[in-house]
Amino acid sequence: MDQDTKIAEELTVADWRKLSEALLTDMSNSHLWEMAFEYFEKRLKTRYLNPIKYIEEKGNIEGEGFAIAAIICSMVEALESFYQGRSYRKATRDAPLDPNTEYYKSQP
Repeated sequence: MDQDTKIAEELTVADWRKLSEALLTDMSNSHLWEMAFEYFEKRLKTRYLNPIKYIEEKGNIEGEGFAIAAIICSMVEALESFYQGRSYRKATRDAPLDPNTEYYKSQP
């Protein structure tokens, strides 16, 4: 993934990698954990919660519930992948999956 890809508001992949490396070297640093939580919160808000709020506010009761349910399903899968420490990625011949950190289907 491109290091400049925004993953939560203004925060990029590079920002997250830098913070996660710092956390791995100092797991007891509460300031770093506060920053990590802020990243996590921003990611949930920008990718899931804000779009749901926008749909609710701008909708005219013509199917918005389905769109909101789809976003919630996506958020649940993201939360589970965060919990497991794994990310979704389609494998290719040139780049096979790392079974310890990646998955390609939602079911076992």
